[in-house]
Amino acid sequence: MIELDTGKYAQVLPLLDLIEINTLFAKAVLEHTITGKVYTDDPDDPSAYYIAHPYGMSLVLGDTSNDAFVSAVSEYITNTRGDRRTAEWLQADPAGNWTEIIDAAAALHNSTLGLGEGLHAEACSRAIQCNTRVNFILDRTAFAAAKRAAGRQPAPIVLLTEEHFTALEQGVVPRFFWRDAAHFKEEGAGFVVLTAEGDIAAAAFSSCCAGGSWRLELRRCRPTGEKDTLLRSAWR
Repeated sequence: MIELDTGKYAQVLPLLDLIEINTLFAKAVLEHTITGKVYTDDPDDPSAYYIAHPYGMSLVLGDTSNDAFVSAVSEYITNTRGDRRTAEWLQADPAGNWTEIIDAAAALHNSTLGLGEGLHAEACSRAIQCNTRVNFILDRTAFAAAKRAAGRQPAPIVLLTEEHFTALEQGVVPRFFWRDAAHFKEEGAGFVVLTAEGDIAAAAFSSCCAGGSWRLELRRCRPTGEKDTLLRSAWR
């Protein structure tokens, strides 16, 4: 994969309008709202692209006839060379052949880990998971018990301010999607739910905005109180 010059990002934008999935995070990179990376098969006459958002979301689209580019994407997905340091959430243009390519690469990779039929990819941290949610496991029994024990507590909802922007540090938080608090205040929006003590219990905010459409992110903050510890035990 060859990194595309940032001055050529605009030429990729019309292709996003043809894709019938959520591509706002990719548009944020192409419009320089946030600093990401775009890779292509040919810097002079590009026909395929891999768009990477700094939070770890990525999109692959375009022609699949360039064997070298397809091979490079497959190697990156499976991390054959160890170039990828963190997890990524990859989407592919459903109208192209990328889904089949990704599925084949994932199946081959998982088979080397001993994850054949009857074994779930969730059982191994190195496995590639497809078409599933990750990092969300709810113990419904524990959650119901914690909810009863916690009872009703004051939970005011207020606008997400620059102070909240700075306070939200881990997980899905605004600072991974906006350059700084001033940038978020100017172009984004959000709300937070506060505890009785004034701490942030949860946040909902726009991570990408384009053409009147917003991508909404929800963030449940790590609880600290005794009652909140019960709720935390319900989630893993």
